[in-house]
Amino acid sequence: MNLTERDCRKYFEHYFPNVRPRENGEASIRCPFHADKNPSCTISLTKGQWYCHAGCGGGGIIAFELRKNGGSWEEAGERVAKIIGHSVKGVAREIATVYPWTDEEGKLLYEHVRYVPKDFRWRRPNGNGGYVWSLGKVQRVLFNLPEVVKAERVFLCEGEKDVEALQALGLPATTSGDAPNSRRDEFAECLRGKDVVALPDNDAPGCELMERAARSLHGVARSLKVVALPGLADNEDVSDFCRIIVPQLARRPTQGELQNIVRHLALSKDVGRDNKRKSSLLTLPDSGLVVTIREKFCVVIPEKVLPLWQGC
Repeated sequence: MNLTERDCRKYFEHYFPNVRPRENGEASIRCPFHADKNPSCTISLTKGQWYCHAGCGGGGIIAFELRKNGGSWEEAGERVAKIIGHSVKGVAREIATVYPWTDEEGKLLYEHVRYVPKDFRWRRPNGNGGYVWSLGKVQRVLFNLPEVVKAERVFLCEGEKDVEALQALGLPATTSGDAPNSRRDEFAECLRGKDVVALPDNDAPGCELMERAARSLHGVARSLKVVALPGLADNEDVSDFCRIIVPQLARRPTQGELQNIVRHLALSKDVGRDNKRKSSLLTLPDSGLVVTIREKFCVVIPEKVLPLWQGC
């Protein structure tokens, strides 16, 4: 679906009738996808794009409609068409997010493109303003490498969205991703001598991924801990964890308080294996390097102690 500037404006004004865009066509709104008291979502009424700076994601108009009202990709396209008065013919997938992978100096090496409906493709610049839709022999790196190089403690996640959610809290994070022909020993060297906190997704593939990462980092990282984030349902991840923190607090925490929450998890004492609640996460008892954490967490916030996840 090819949308004109008028279409984009008409769509967003349908949901946000009082929106007042700036000269560049962008406006800040309260994100409809989380409890947002301070406008953290940017929408472009000229380009038909949106992005939540608190970690909810971003993309085009159909992605916004799909996130807001659910259904299938085709159903979301039909609703958009009804709002702007277009025929529904020609609705195609669209780019939701582009994740840039750079070297340690910040030079773009390649990008991971996420589509809606959900799909991913890798691409690299061709030097002429376009892209080659393969990685070829380009150097493979960790995501967010400039921040990783500077940090002493790094949080290791499964995907770029999780990294951005932690970065929004001011916590250095990275992922090795699933770029073809990548070698984990190369990635491990980037984390040599650092304290690494691995945060797996709450599913079997996530556990397996962190198991491989743990083995590659053994003897390389200064310390390594795998943290089973409490309060997650099956298949949820770090991004979900960051999103559900706020509703469970009595008030919206500051960025510093949110940082303390995640740091508390990383610095908690190892409590070993809970026989009443077996874990699918890898432990390496021979080395003592990786320990699965299962306990009831309390987070100290100035003048308060808030029990966040009862029964975890």
